[in-house]
Amino acid sequence: MITVLTGVWVALAALAVITWVFGMIAGYREDDTVHLAAGEESEIARQVKNESRMKVIERWRMALSLSTVVGGVLVLGLYIYQGLTTSGAQFK
Repeated sequence: MITVLTGVWVALAALAVITWVFGMIAGYREDDTVHLAAGEESEIARQVKNESRMKVIERWRMALSLSTVVGGVLVLGLYIYQGLTTSGAQFK
């Protein structure tokens, strides 16, 4: 059972890394210049679209990162519990 949970945790960690990399790549396309001149309406629309995309990516990055940390702590706790119960160790 723990092996399956470890596999799920590894897959979750891989997804977290992929979203971090994807967010970094998408961040390179971000334009920090404020476009106010006439004829730059298409740039404004592109910036708004990119900003909304970055917000979605950031939400996924945070959710997957938090899930990876919590899942890792739980899997570690299960490994420790299994090690203590199967080795015959007793607390006094």
